[in-house]
Amino acid sequence: MEVWNEIAIAKVKKRKICNKSSSFIAIHFPLFLSPFNLIFQKSIDKKEKMTPLLFTLLALEMGVIIILLFHSPIRNLVVMGLDRLKQGRGLVASRTLTTILSVVFVFNLYGIYKNQKHMMEVGVTNPTDRVLLSNHILEASLMGFCLFLGLMIDRLHYYVKELWLLRKSLKAIRNQIGDSDLIQPINKNKKI
Repeated sequence: MEVWNEIAIAKVKKRKICNKSSSFIAIHFPLFLSPFNLIFQKSIDKKEKMTPLLFTLLALEMGVIIILLFHSPIRNLVVMGLDRLKQGRGLVASRTLTTILSVVFVFNLYGIYKNQKHMMEVGVTNPTDRVLLSNHILEASLMGFCLFLGLMIDRLHYYVKELWLLRKSLKAIRNQIGDSDLIQPINKNKKI
């Protein structure tokens, strides 16, 4: 049991949260220093890493959407990359990732529902319930935004590709007919 105490005290010092209450718990209550507590602490550490990852994914998706909205050479590269992503194993990987994100999103919504139900049954809200509720709401909103932006990227990619194919076929028809007045460009300032 002393080994677990030493490991826990070292972790507390490493995290720089060794105030009076945590050292009191570490010294007087060895129940909190069991292997289960260390496993639980590792799961909390993994959960804390999820929020920055979702923020990064959200920023990347917004960047891709902005690139797809404006005509530039980078847009051509992004469209080609998305074309390759939608072929073969990339499609399976992206669908698997989307499915996993959707399932975790539903579980977060269930956690919000369960937490609110618990708070209504008890009648008194404690800080732990509020923290859990706010964490579930933050993760659920980030996952929902990521899923929505992923859907927008998919649709924008489809429309940009269709527009490119339409312009290409219009150019081929124009070359066959010649530059006649039968086919007028939609935007006269831009040449096809």
